[in-house]
Amino acid sequence: MRSGQAGFGVAVGLLTLAALLAAVLAAALQPAWGAGALVCFAVVLLVNSASHLAMSALTFSAIPGVLTSPLLVVLGAFPVIRLPGVRATRPTVLATALVAVFATAGTLLLAGWLVS
Repeated sequence: MRSGQAGFGVAVGLLTLAALLAAVLAAALQPAWGAGALVCFAVVLLVNSASHLAMSALTFSAIPGVLTSPLLVVLGAFPVIRLPGVRATRPTVLATALVAVFATAGTLLLAGWLVS
């Protein structure tokens, strides 16, 4: 199933909405998982930002997101700094990686289905 740039745009939108909903719920309801989830989002954003910077450096060109992703990470870091500390245990790191991979793959598949 190929959906091209339009499908990728839909996937980015869906993933952004899902993360925003989880962040709003974590901030509003303050469940036990809230601080951990927000820190995991921050880590995923940092990795994403680093990948944009690395790809731009490797290709000697400005890829989409190379300027906006670090800016958004800096702006988003202010509320995250105020969160209680969350230990980077093996299960936390593994859960963060799995959620990021499956959420990305799922939204790409859903977007491909929606666009086609």
